[in-house]
This record gives sequence, C-alpha cells and structure tokens, in this order.
Amino acid sequence: MYCLVNIADLRGRLITIWPDQKIIKLQDSPHYAFLQGDKQLYIDYLKKANQSDHTVEQFQELINNFNLRSLDWIQCIEQNGLYIINDGFHRACILLYKGITNIIVEL
Repeated sequence: MYCLVNIADLRGRLITIWPDQKIIKLQDSPHYAFLQGDKQLYIDYLKKANQSDHTVEQFQELINNFNLRSLDWIQCIEQNGLYIINDGFHRACILLYKGITNIIVEL
C-alpha cells in the first residue's frame, strides 16, 4: 500500500550501539548533518553502529547522482501517526534537505 505523507512525519532508526536503536527525526540524524557539511558525525556513526555496508563515498555518490524521477520508494511502517523508515533513510534525508515536504511512501 502506498500513501502520501508529510516528510515531517517520517522517522529513522538510529543505531546507538549495535543492535540497539532509537527513533529520531530526520533532521536530528548524522545523515542530515552530513548533508549540511558535518561529515564527521556520519563517519563516527558508521563506526559506532557497525554499518560496514554503508560508506561516506556511497552516500556522497547518492547525493551527487540523486534524481527524483528515478527514486525508489521509501519503505515505512506506520506507528501512532508517524512513519518509521525500514528502507530509504539516506534518500529521505536528501529529500528533506532539498525541501521536499510531501512524499509517497510504501507501507
């Protein structure tokens, strides 16, 4: 099922110490900080969270080649009126950074 949501209602899962997680607003993430120029927060997060499948270079490439027309769906689950991202945290942060306010998510 797909639905249109306000990007302010999206939340991401941030790994605190593997495998523990907390739910946060996109703008409070190291991913969003990276987009604003603070790359060190993201680098530190990748190390602390044991995120070996993500790299700074991959994120930078996603940013450089970001195309709204070829964007995959952001996959979420709905909880208490918020949409928790299962897949697409990086893409959602880029959308927020670009000023997109409403997106279609896959539930």
